[in-house]
Amino acid sequence: MTNFLSLVCILLLAAFASLTCAQQRKEITIEQLAEGVLALNKDLKDNSNRLERHEFRERHLGEHLKKSIASLDKLLKQQQNSIDILRSSVSGIITTLNQREERDRVQMQDLKNILDDVRAEIKKGGESNAPNEELRQIRERLEQLSVNEGAGAGETNDLVTAAKILQEAAQKLFSGETKFEEHNSASQTLLETLKSEVDRLKDIKAKSEYEAEDETTLGMVLEAVEAAQKMITESKSNQTTSPDVSVLKDEILAANDAVAEKIVKHIDEAQKNTDRELVGVSALLTDVKNDTAKSVRSLKNLEKVAVQTADRVEESRKTIDLSGQQSLYEIRKNVKANIEYMNETIRESFEQMSALILANQTKTVQNMSSHLEHEISQVWRQIGIMYSQLTQSVSTLDKLQNQTETYVNGSLTTMGSMSGKVGQLRGTMTEVDGNLNYLLGKIALVTREFNMIKRELGVALDQARSDFAKLHTAAEGKQPILDPIDDNLVSKK
Repeated sequence: MTNFLSLVCILLLAAFASLTCAQQRKEITIEQLAEGVLALNKDLKDNSNRLERHEFRERHLGEHLKKSIASLDKLLKQQQNSIDILRSSVSGIITTLNQREERDRVQMQDLKNILDDVRAEIKKGGESNAPNEELRQIRERLEQLSVNEGAGAGETNDLVTAAKILQEAAQKLFSGETKFEEHNSASQTLLETLKSEVDRLKDIKAKSEYEAEDETTLGMVLEAVEAAQKMITESKSNQTTSPDVSVLKDEILAANDAVAEKIVKHIDEAQKNTDRELVGVSALLTDVKNDTAKSVRSLKNLEKVAVQTADRVEESRKTIDLSGQQSLYEIRKNVKANIEYMNETIRESFEQMSALILANQTKTVQNMSSHLEHEISQVWRQIGIMYSQLTQSVSTLDKLQNQTETYVNGSLTTMGSMSGKVGQLRGTMTEVDGNLNYLLGKIALVTREFNMIKRELGVALDQARSDFAKLHTAAEGKQPILDPIDDNLVSKK
């Protein structure tokens, strides 16, 4: 801008110098001056049209850049929508994992409750010594019978043997309880394995929180893109050529106005001189009015002064007209003499300015394009990294789901087999209870038969005793043994 102002000042000085020189050489007619003014007006219109075309190109370029930035913003919004979709998918996966963890926890709690119930039932069955107590009572009764009655010793030993067999069956039942406790320990190890898998699920949940950092990184990239958009806007505002062109146009018009102002200045000076002279005339008239009563001679002098003042005013008017004509003549002559040089200089200045503006804008557009390409490449690189990380997360979640399904299926199979074994054990215990009840019934029957035998043996022994007493009495008294022996008589003897 300073270079352009200095150039305009130099041109004006050269124009005035050539004007003074040309004034001495030759005269220019009004028609030539009018032609020069029309040519200057035409050149100014051409330059204005050129500037308008240049502004139109700049406006078109600005709209194109605005559309490019809008498309880039739309693409970034689409990427943000994709990121939101991925984020919702990750949150859904986390929710699914949490639900699965809760379901596994409920299943493990149910499994634990079932195992506790089974253990309690087994302990209750092992600690209930009612069958052993009954067997012990039966054995004690049998031993007492064997002590009291030596005749039934063989049958009593058979009953003791049966009681021992029952005790061995009870021991086998206790060994079955031990095996079930071993299964219980295996179930505990399975529960620990499931707990470790739950911990791994929690670790996967913690890994999913790493996506928040990727989203933070993506937010930083978006902020960088917004900063780039701001830089583009600033560069657009800084590289706008319309104000520069308008300033150049204003400076050209100011140069023309400066010449006109000089003419107006000459006219103003002449008008000021006239005003000063009119002020003097007014003062003289005032003096004449004040001195009217004094002297007629003063009136004559006043008339002379008025005539002189009129002459001076006429001379001043002529001087002003001559100065205006000379100024117009000099302007026409100077414009005609330097119009081609000024047109060439202005054209070169505009061409240089256009080339400089185009070069600056081209450089700015290239820098902006490279910067946008760099930022977009960074955005795509971050998106690629995030996509690879999400792919790895999905593969890890698939593996975890497969492992969890494998472990859960194994747990369900183990629980099914354990439930079958528990059912078999309950059936065996029911069968053993039935056998024990049957054995107790048989033992009660044997006991009744043994009591009957004992009564019959008592009756037989009493009969034998009476018979022996009769024989003894018969032997001692030499009486026939056909009659029954009287126990009282035998005791009296």
